[in-house]
Amino acid sequence: MASGQKIFSSLGSFFFPLSCLGCGKGGTSLCNPCARSLPGTRKSPIPGVFSLLDYDDRTVKKALRAFKYRGDREIATVFGELLQKTLAQKIRGDAATILVTIPPGKKRIRAFGFDHMRRIAEYVSSEGLRYEKETLYRTREAPRQADIKKKSDRLKNMEGVFAVRNKDLIKKKQIVLIDDIATTGATLTEAKKALLRAGAKNVYCITIAR
Repeated sequence: MASGQKIFSSLGSFFFPLSCLGCGKGGTSLCNPCARSLPGTRKSPIPGVFSLLDYDDRTVKKALRAFKYRGDREIATVFGELLQKTLAQKIRGDAATILVTIPPGKKRIRAFGFDHMRRIAEYVSSEGLRYEKETLYRTREAPRQADIKKKSDRLKNMEGVFAVRNKDLIKKKQIVLIDDIATTGATLTEAKKALLRAGAKNVYCITIAR
């Protein structure tokens, strides 16, 4: 699967050369000036959730989609660097701090063949923060949140979806929980509840965009 994805990616780059999603410059998915100018968000209306970028921005939206659905590694690195810098500024990490990602559903893995948030987490962990890959798991497959419009229905859809695989790993630990995008915060809220029930000391929720 992985080798097939690399071959497909190489062929795609040959027939459809990369161009910056912001300015159109050739040879890159996101050039340095455009990456540096991605707009941050204002204070989040979702309690307990901090988001890095403004999803209403055209370049942010295109970059997030390229990362989420094509697995663009160049953009994953841009997002990883931004997340790492933000964590260094906002959270005092130590041996008792663990990075956790929202686990993708089985349908997503079948459709795209990869866990996009794991790529960002692995980048951040290479800079020193401990990452536990399979801390959370899904107790059931839920309909996609993107297909549900009402906030109350989104919250209900995610009720009880997450559980912790190994509670001893997170007991009395500080958790940094990351996801790609926050809309109503329903997914993060349920994942945070599961982590706290399992004994986490506290949980910080961060998304790439909102």
